[in-house]
Amino acid sequence: MPAGAYDREAGLRAFRGMVERSRYVEELEFDWVSVSKHHYSPHILTPSLPIAAACIGSHTRNINIALLGPIVPQSNRYCSPRKW
Repeated sequence: MPAGAYDREAGLRAFRGMVERSRYVEELEFDWVSVSKHHYSPHILTPSLPIAAACIGSHTRNINIALLGPIVPQSNRYCSPRKW
């Protein structure tokens, strides 16, 4: 998304809502919450799973946080044995 098209207020509301929901389910004694990449729903505004998880973790105490669908960088460069 081009930087000029991003609605900062909508992003702030999305993150505040994420934290509020996480606190609520923690109060209900759920074991975990999850954050996911955008391909699970067209309405998810989570550009970075680690940042979203850190945000939730900084506002909750006992709930586990699952990251669903993070893109892991892969490279064969370090996987094959070589002589150095």
